[in-house]
Amino acid sequence: MKISGITGLVLAGGLSTRMEGRDKKSILIDGRPLLLLVTELLTTLFEEVLIVTNSSINIDHKIFRNVILVNDIFPRRGPLGGLHSGLVYSSFDTVFCVGCDMPALSKEMIEKQIEYSKKAEQGSWDAIVPRLDALVEPLHGLYKKTIENSLRLMLSEERNNSIQDLLRRVKTEYYPLENTEKNRSCFRNINTPKEYNEYLKKKKEFQLIKAV
Repeated sequence: MKISGITGLVLAGGLSTRMEGRDKKSILIDGRPLLLLVTELLTTLFEEVLIVTNSSINIDHKIFRNVILVNDIFPRRGPLGGLHSGLVYSSFDTVFCVGCDMPALSKEMIEKQIEYSKKAEQGSWDAIVPRLDALVEPLHGLYKKTIENSLRLMLSEERNNSIQDLLRRVKTEYYPLENTEKNRSCFRNINTPKEYNEYLKKKKEFQLIKAV
């Protein structure tokens, strides 16, 4: 049964400035566009999935007929702008937010984080994000509509606020995880050609080990 009451949110509005002219949401993993892999995973989990993007999605696949595509209300403001638009357009009070550049997302990890949120005291949090020692992962986060006003104020400011700034302003609960390679891999993202090639190399090595 899919999760109701939480929207799966994919942020796909980045400019891919470090990808040397390539659109990172369209780079291929096992012959399939990265955005497609991320979207497919979220559609297996959530009844409603939103993609926030500022460009057309040139991927012809039936999965995109079952998601809602929206634009940034505050364009070119990074993850904060995408998160704000996702919360505004979501049918539910909570979104689970990820980036479109995360090839190793884990369904099990997401489900465990949602279970953790259900055990938290009602009204005690606006955001729940994983923390592995000092490493915080805001783009694997649960966010409530209660932060809309804070987001709008931050986006109206001239300075470029980060999503870390947001976490300091709202009631944030940290989902504690052991700092292992397996856990860290779930949050890996791809921003540069070097990171892309390194990910493909590690993936191939892992597949060879499994085949032995």
